[in-house]
Amino acid sequence: MEIKYGSQVKIDHLTKRKSIDLFIFSENHEKRAFSLYAKLQKSNNILKTVAFCYKQSIVEQKVDAINKILITESTEIYKFLDEELEKINSEEITLVIDYSCMTKPWYYSIVLYLKNRESNLKKICAYFSYTPSKFNEPKAPKPNKEIGPLPGKYIVPTDKPKALIVCLGYEQNKAEGIIEHLDPKVSYIFYTNPASEKKFVQTLENNNKSILKERVE
Repeated sequence: MEIKYGSQVKIDHLTKRKSIDLFIFSENHEKRAFSLYAKLQKSNNILKTVAFCYKQSIVEQKVDAINKILITESTEIYKFLDEELEKINSEEITLVIDYSCMTKPWYYSIVLYLKNRESNLKKICAYFSYTPSKFNEPKAPKPNKEIGPLPGKYIVPTDKPKALIVCLGYEQNKAEGIIEHLDPKVSYIFYTNPASEKKFVQTLENNNKSILKERVE
């Protein structure tokens, strides 16, 4: 499929569409997981809603009108989209993807699928939406479980020095661990300020003092 264009729209644009063929979101312990769905179902006819789940225990918690599936790797997302798009008997469809609680590999896999997969559909309108989280105290620092590239094929030169761009989160030692592991020749650090809540910025700056101090000096 070829991506024609993208633009930022307000939530009112979605509520006026009336019909949504497929609504995809991720369910975890956060209340915001259902925020967009709860808003859209009041004014839209959502033909099918699917929740990607991290744990089997969440899949087993039944919710009316929501289909839940356990996702353990990106290939399962490709398979799911193949099957669902084949079921839709129409030349044009509307997808809504709420990635508020998704991992980066999950929603990146959806973008990659829409970009690379061939389809008989003439048009797919895909809307990506994000609901900001409320501030919660970060958990105690722990080592990064996995550091690796997003799904897809890459050609990375091995004969050139590495540059690393890091977007800081408010968790302690996360960014520092990634920088040490990848050992780049040069790294660039950035973070959001102002954020949706001031506590995010205050905690981020406090938990990344050493990294930020190195960049200033």
